[in-house]
Amino acid sequence: MRDPRERARIAPRLELGFWPGGDRDGNPFVTSDSTLEIGALLRRTILLLYLADLRALSPRLTFAGVTERIQEIQRRLERTIAPIVQESTMEGIHPAADRDGSVYRNAEEYAEDLDDVLDRLVTKHHGLYAEQVEQLLVKVRTFGFHFASMDIRQDSSVHRRLVAEIVPLLPRPDQTATILIDPISASEDERCALVHELAPLFPLSAPITEALPEGTSRDTLLSLEAAATIQSRNGERGVHRYIISHTMSAADVLEVWLLARCAGRSDRDVNLDIVPLFESIADLQNARRIMERLYNDPIYREHLASRGQEQTIMVGFSDGTKDGGYVTANWEIYRAKQRLTEVSRAAGIRVVFFDGRGGPPARGGGNTHLYYRALGREIESREIQLTIQGQTISSKFGTEDVARYNLEQLLSAGIENELFTPDTPQFSSEDVAVLDKLSERSRAAYLELRTHPDFLPYLEQMTPLRFYGLTNIGSRPTSRTAGAPLSLDNLRAIPFVGAWSQMKQNVPGYFGFGSGLNDLFTEGDEKRLFRLFERSLFFRTMVENSMQSLSKTNFDLTAFLDSHPRFGEFWRRLRDEARRTDETFERLSASGASPAVNPSAVESIRIRERMILPVLVIQQYALAMLRDEPSAEITAVLEKLVIKSLAPSINASRNAV
Repeated sequence: MRDPRERARIAPRLELGFWPGGDRDGNPFVTSDSTLEIGALLRRTILLLYLADLRALSPRLTFAGVTERIQEIQRRLERTIAPIVQESTMEGIHPAADRDGSVYRNAEEYAEDLDDVLDRLVTKHHGLYAEQVEQLLVKVRTFGFHFASMDIRQDSSVHRRLVAEIVPLLPRPDQTATILIDPISASEDERCALVHELAPLFPLSAPITEALPEGTSRDTLLSLEAAATIQSRNGERGVHRYIISHTMSAADVLEVWLLARCAGRSDRDVNLDIVPLFESIADLQNARRIMERLYNDPIYREHLASRGQEQTIMVGFSDGTKDGGYVTANWEIYRAKQRLTEVSRAAGIRVVFFDGRGGPPARGGGNTHLYYRALGREIESREIQLTIQGQTISSKFGTEDVARYNLEQLLSAGIENELFTPDTPQFSSEDVAVLDKLSERSRAAYLELRTHPDFLPYLEQMTPLRFYGLTNIGSRPTSRTAGAPLSLDNLRAIPFVGAWSQMKQNVPGYFGFGSGLNDLFTEGDEKRLFRLFERSLFFRTMVENSMQSLSKTNFDLTAFLDSHPRFGEFWRRLRDEARRTDETFERLSASGASPAVNPSAVESIRIRERMILPVLVIQQYALAMLRDEPSAEITAVLEKLVIKSLAPSINASRNAV
């Protein structure tokens, strides 16, 4: 048996990320103050858990030389916790206590003291209760003083405007070049050149935040200063990723590097992994070019060297599906990962993919472990990072047994992907051609629907879309741009997918797939499709997850819309595509290979869909009554009915069994 002291030094293999308090992308409720408050809350929470473990251990460790040591550690931890309630500002914390050693400055100091206790138990007391101390040490090395790593996220357009406001405030020995460049209207080359020109000015001798007017720009820079403060208190892992929504150019990434320098000081840097997020189909297709340019940029290569030659890249399933449809989003994400793996390996950079996956298949959910098992060796997968959102957190990680099962599924998927690939060969040129053609045809069918003149009116008038904005979910406003007219660009993916789910139509999870397959069958590609379906776990997983979306459709619920004077034709278009997709999936299955069907999952979906049917009928009744514009009193009651009906449907539609 290995020495517990040796086991306790094993590096953690699990890291929790945390978006509340840091995700600022179109969210008016997240400010730099809330970022600081959440950082303090996370630190206080984990320290209180450590203290509870110490208090449970203390009565057992009554050995000479150990009792006194544990009591000393406990008192020091209590003194460390006491000042945290005052940490919701940028000011430093208990500096005198930091200097005299009466508090723990970081998790490493705490772990060193526990290591000392563990060593005494092993060498002098036959290892009694060493396992309990070892377990506490593993927790400390996993969760540190930060508990979870907060991610800061903001849209690239906000950074661009902020740089434009900052440039005139920076001291410049030679002003001629920068004055002529307006970052708002400048080209990508000009914006990159501007960053290079301004780089020698840092670190600044004095902060420039106060010179900025109140508003989003100023608070965005303050959020970077907040990140530095949290790093000084919780450790660097407390905030180490800055995610750039809608990354469309290398300049979007370099500008965040520049802003981090603006927020830094000569005595305190903001040490961040800058994470581009590629979401739209165009951005996914441009991702390789963007990263190749960054890898060849001397400033960014120096930044990567300081981060251990590692680059995290986030891809978003939700907005990709909203933009190009289910098939194209999944295929373009796969292709983007292939290209990014290739260019990163060529540059000597270890790339880590961070997948923005939601609960339903339309947002990258479904059978997650099968997805990762199907990636093959052409895509870097030594580390898996993914979002677990909403109701799926409790479903997949709410109890110890369920959490262990789901984590083992992810771990085994990585091992299978690395060691066993008979079912996931590299795509042949024929396979790629088939998937490219399927993606093209499926996307065309989806875009025809998306550009239909009744698409947005149907969403606004016939679905519960607007009620997502009325629920008490401040973390996700319906639109990224408050007060602006509804458009697909500013509509968030969560209410977009959720509205279709509430209607039991689940359009983003299948629409276009059936039409694309049907086109290929008609054009003589049947045998090629059958071969692909038989050999490719990736393709079968795409089909299976889409089948899961179809299994939760129920067009009988809204059959009354068939005769609607305006939306009847649109409703029939949705229903017909669902039927077409189901038929083409049956035809694929007839080829001999079949997607993996989990009987317990099928039964679970069937039971849950039956349970919520009465709630959905009530919801449809309330929506229909509201369209008749009743009195204010009745309207208030009906709106409450719709809002109350959202949660049961969301919970029942989760993908966990």
